Amino acid sequence: MDQLKDQMEEEQSNRDELQRLLNKAQSEAAMWRQKAESGEGSVRQEELDELKRKYNAKIAELEAQLEAALAKASSLEKVKNRLQGEMDDLMVEVDKVRYYLVLVVCGYFITAVITIRFHLLDVVVKDLAVAILCGGHIGRIVHLARQSVRPFLPCIF
Repeated sequence: MDQLKDQMEEEQSNRDELQRLLNKAQSEAAMWRQKAESGEGSVRQEELDELKRKYNAKIAELEAQLEAALAKASSLEKVKNRLQGEMDDLMVEVDKVRYYLVLVVCGYFITAVITIRFHLLDVVVKDLAVAILCGGHIGRIVHLARQSVRPFLPCIF
């Protein structure tokens, strides 16, 4: 994109230079025409015709170069617009991928948390079963159960 921008600026600079040269040639031609018409330059008709032919050729060449530069600048502008559209489309796709990745990571995180909670709950249940089977005091077992299960089911206790 930067390369196209640089190339477009270079073409713009070339176009400006060609426009300056064209204006200079036209003003020189006008000056010589005025001198020839007033007789001030005392230039022979043959020399005047040669200068006129020479400057007309130079003007035609500069105009052709200017038109080519304008066509190239227009082409570069179209390419730039097309690339900008493609870049916008790619950014939309990148945003979709980012959203999908966030969902996947959240899913893995939630699965890991649930797995850990079930594992810890399983350990608590086993500890309670051991306490019951070993003939522990009922009040102590209920207290242990409430303390152990509280992090997992906070709305119950």
